[in-house]
Amino acid sequence: MSGKSRYLIPVILGLVWLVAWNIVSRRHRDIPLQHDWRTFLWADQAGYFVYLPAHFIYDWDARNMPADIDAGTGLGFKTDRNSGKILTKYPIGSAWMQSPFFLVAHAWVLVTGAEASGFSSPYIISVMIAGITWGCAGLFWLWGFLRRKVGEGIALVTTISFWLGGGIIYYQSENAGMSHIYAFALFALLLNFLDRHSFFRPRNAVFAGVLIGLIFLVRPTGLIGVGGILLWVLVDQRVSVSELLKKPLWMIFICVSAFLVLLPQMAYWRYAHGSWLSYAYGNESFSNWMHPEWVKFLFSTNNGLFPYGPVWFMVVLSLIWGSLKGNFSARLGLGLFIGITYLFSSWHIWFFGCGFGSRNFVEYSVLFALPFAQGLDVIWAHRRLWSKACLIAVLSLCCLVSLKLFHSYTKCFFGKDDWDWREYGYLLTRHVETFKNSAPIGISSGQEYVQLFRIQQKDKTMTYFREMKAELKWGKGQNSCDNLKLVLKSENGTDDPFYAEQVLCDEKGLKGDAYFGMWPQRSDSVSWVIYLWNPGGDELVLNDISLSFR
Repeated sequence: MSGKSRYLIPVILGLVWLVAWNIVSRRHRDIPLQHDWRTFLWADQAGYFVYLPAHFIYDWDARNMPADIDAGTGLGFKTDRNSGKILTKYPIGSAWMQSPFFLVAHAWVLVTGAEASGFSSPYIISVMIAGITWGCAGLFWLWGFLRRKVGEGIALVTTISFWLGGGIIYYQSENAGMSHIYAFALFALLLNFLDRHSFFRPRNAVFAGVLIGLIFLVRPTGLIGVGGILLWVLVDQRVSVSELLKKPLWMIFICVSAFLVLLPQMAYWRYAHGSWLSYAYGNESFSNWMHPEWVKFLFSTNNGLFPYGPVWFMVVLSLIWGSLKGNFSARLGLGLFIGITYLFSSWHIWFFGCGFGSRNFVEYSVLFALPFAQGLDVIWAHRRLWSKACLIAVLSLCCLVSLKLFHSYTKCFFGKDDWDWREYGYLLTRHVETFKNSAPIGISSGQEYVQLFRIQQKDKTMTYFREMKAELKWGKGQNSCDNLKLVLKSENGTDDPFYAEQVLCDEKGLKGDAYFGMWPQRSDSVSWVIYLWNPGGDELVLNDISLSFR
């Protein structure tokens, strides 16, 4: 590492960490910890995480856990109150990666006397920090590998392009409980390590085996990436087949160390299903292998790779160009891109539920980074200034598009179908509808409710509301209330009706704001009704109210 990068890279990584933390902390500032689909540890993320509280707090007995914690976290895992088993279909690897941060949070909770439930705020924050930190580590290892191949500058540009324009930042922050950011870090570490060390040495083979075992435990399909990394290293280091056969011990060391890493997962399968080997996903499989949805997987507005990560267009062009030039890295990358696209578009749910873009490609960024960087290097080496300017402009535009979509995105794609470009256009333009009433609204003693607004969705917006923030200003001298609530509900639509309420009283008196995460109503006939519910019959005056829908 040169003198400049010795000081610059830590600063950049620090900024990356702070940006990711700022994103996730702000986005979840007003969201409850449980019983809300926008909750950080919801569904899949809770399923990956549950190993930690199950092991360190509840001694693997579901009867010791909070009564409805599985439903409160989106049924990412299940608690069997009869047998006492805690059941999750997700592998243990992500929890292993989160465990150091979880243990620090647990120690903090025990020292301070806070709620040691495993699902309170300190534990949630520990998962956020885990994803951010491992993401930074992965970016550092990827940059370290690339700088030895193409130089520090192009390596930095490539790494930042994947971070901002390839989906990494989303899974490093907003979805840090998912497995992708941990797989990305492990891929980057394995590639960096094997590029610098020969795995013919026993200790190197053992370390590589541990990483391979971890990759499998984070995402079993990650073995495809492991195969790509091993093949690239063998070709790059010019290791012949005969040389491999002459030194069989390296394979034994890798297999044994990888197997030892798998033992905790096998022990869990034995506990949960009564067998040392189990396929926990049940009927979920790559069942569409005869009819893969590769067009939707790549181009659909419903989590397609290219619409949410336009930098991938440039990656594919680099793979094709490099392949035509006889570049082995590009040919290997192109083959992997085609194979990965075929495999994952064959999954029974080709868009993989809620996510941002084709999330399976996050970890595989590591395998495509070198040919992409080599393509950028060729353009940058061009003598004409306009070629460099165009490169910077295109990369910047790709990153800005992806970041704009991320800023507008709310966990899931809410379009009417897989090609709803109106919804995609909304995500790119993201506008806010504001409604105000500055005339005082009186609530007389004993009055149970008063309607504040009735909003016809189709008349006010080109798309579907998904969040509402209310700002309220109360009359002076009013500091007490009895269970006063702000209610938001949908009426007259053909979708499942929405209803939510927020209590406007706390220990300080009347609250001045409320925040609702709305499951979008796609029916054009839907009306949104906002009213104050006053079951205590208090006499109040609301001087001003402002509603912001988006």
